[in-house]
Amino acid sequence: MPSGSIERLPSGKFRAVVRAGRDPITKKYLKLTETCDTESQAILARERMLAQVEAESHPDRAATVAVLVARWMDVVDHELSTVETTAGYVRRTINPVLGELPLRKLQHRVDLLDRLYMHLQRCNELCDGRPFVVHPTSSRHDCAKAGCRPHKCKPMKPATVRRIHAIISGALNYAVSWGWIEKNPAAFAHPPALGRSRRSCLRGTPC
Repeated sequence: MPSGSIERLPSGKFRAVVRAGRDPITKKYLKLTETCDTESQAILARERMLAQVEAESHPDRAATVAVLVARWMDVVDHELSTVETTAGYVRRTINPVLGELPLRKLQHRVDLLDRLYMHLQRCNELCDGRPFVVHPTSSRHDCAKAGCRPHKCKPMKPATVRRIHAIISGALNYAVSWGWIEKNPAAFAHPPALGRSRRSCLRGTPC
């Protein structure tokens, strides 16, 4: 059973510590830590890490999409360039939207995948459609000097949306084979179709 604690550091900050037992393969003792500015933040961090450990220990009932994708990337056979590209899609698009969602809920929510794919075809960033300013840094700065600009929605190419769909579907197929869920919702989702190439159209092939 994982245990957690809060430590007060000499700097005045607080460190959340969760001991997760021993890895069954490497036999190393696992410990998760996170340093926070306040004790209340450290308590929240401890609870989040405890939930993460619970998901790792009992994935068939507690794993989230983020836990699955991380485990899937550990075992799937990718070339190095493909791993880096996949990790980018996971970090920028998949985890911010689906990462905290329990797998057992996602398997019944094909609509969430369809809504994600539809949104990406409108905007390749996870915006809500309202105007906002893109800041290159989170620290205080002069927007005029930093070149801050209004966000403009740019659609993601269908091939890229399908690549993201392939990542989600591939990871969920592993979840089914591992017994974490009963069905793969991505098998019923509707990623965009790829358009005919201009070369085919010029040859007289119906487009």
